[in-house]
Parts: sequence; structure tokens; C-alpha cells
Amino acid sequence: MLEGLAQGARALGFSDADGRRLAYATVAGAMALAQKSEADPATLRAQVTSKGGTTERAIATLDAHGVKDALIAAVRDAAARAGELGDEFGREP
Repeated sequence: MLEGLAQGARALGFSDADGRRLAYATVAGAMALAQKSEADPATLRAQVTSKGGTTERAIATLDAHGVKDALIAAVRDAAARAGELGDEFGREP
């Protein structure tokens, strides 16, 4: 996610350093909000998404590209691999 945000900023003309700073600040801001809230992620998203705004446009693009589904699949596949590794290391040689 950080790589994509930074690369997107560079594609808009930001320097490498500024692109990284923008990416890190975007993720850090989202995490700071989430960590001090009791709300679930969908509620938080709704709270920061203005109708017709930049966040709404960005989320629509992410949805159109299946990013949420890809993240769910990545978590599932990483968990499966963790189980495989546990099985491999738990075996007697």
C-alpha cells in the first residue's frame, strides 16, 4: 500500500522523498484515527468520506479494482502459509 501511494504521488510530479512522506502521512493519519476510536472500520470510513470528495473517489477506484477482496485473499493465503510452515517446522526430522 505504501509503495502504491508513493508511486502514485511520484506520477503526479512529487519528488521521491515527498511521495514517501505523503504516503506515510496518509497511512499514519488513518491509523491514528482508527486507534483512538471504538468504531469499526466501515463506520470510520463513512465518517471521513464526504459525498463527491477525494476520499469517496479514491475508495470507488479501490473498489472497482477489487482491492478489499485482494486484501482478504492475502490475509487468508498468509494464514494458510503460516499453518504450512508450522507443520513443516513441527515435524520430526
